Amino acid sequence: MRPTFQKLLYTSLILASTLIATTKIAVAQVMIYPMVIESDTKKGQAKGSFSITNNSPTLMRTRVRAQPFSYGRKGFEIVKESAGDLVPYLVFSPREFVLQPGQTRQVRLSAQLLPSMKDREFRAIIFTDNLTAIDNASNISAGASQGIIIPSLGLTFYVRQGKTDAQLTVLSASAVSGSTMKLLVKNSGNATVRPEISWKLVDKNGIEVSGKLDPITVIAGGDREMPLIDKLGPSFPPGTYELKGELSWKKGEDIKSQSFTIPLAVSAK
Repeated sequence: MRPTFQKLLYTSLILASTLIATTKIAVAQVMIYPMVIESDTKKGQAKGSFSITNNSPTLMRTRVRAQPFSYGRKGFEIVKESAGDLVPYLVFSPREFVLQPGQTRQVRLSAQLLPSMKDREFRAIIFTDNLTAIDNASNISAGASQGIIIPSLGLTFYVRQGKTDAQLTVLSASAVSGSTMKLLVKNSGNATVRPEISWKLVDKNGIEVSGKLDPITVIAGGDREMPLIDKLGPSFPPGTYELKGELSWKKGEDIKSQSFTIPLAVSAK
């Protein structure tokens, strides 16, 4: 009996995913570049492109599709609808194609926005589905197909029309003694950015502890909880400390930065 597609465990991989070691993985060796595309409209039209390479020894049939997405406090999430949904205005060329072993194909993206859509950012995640792996999995018996993961690699596409900019504000910081330290950052602007964060703390003995967080996405109009450090050392028992730091991000060819000094409340584990 052929299982339906809904019976398969279908997981989308965006940049990186954590998989259980015992899970069977049906995945072609695929490479996509770039993983993030940003484009400003000209007369309402925006364009972009990405390349996809089949590094596996077998032929791969591929389909391109898009979905709206967002970033919540905990990270990436697919959403059913969004005020900045780019999907209705997006066209792929080609949408479905075959990749021979070792072959690279370029996919062109085009978005046509209405003139009335001023000073806004639109976004979508572009998935490349491995239809060959899906077909192969559907031919496996229902029992054997349980736990199969069919990855679908994704890249993000941002389109900006009119005047757009990010406005970042550090809202708060919190930590658990001997565990994580987090920073809550809000973006009240109309453009998504990926700031990197440098920070420093002084413990009860006057010793400075510092760190740096690689760029992380803060969506336009949203906020994001930044994991600054996984384990705050024992020199920071429960209490209140002063956290200093700087956000820095790209705006075109320029680098923008913003310093902050806020209280850090460390609670008991």
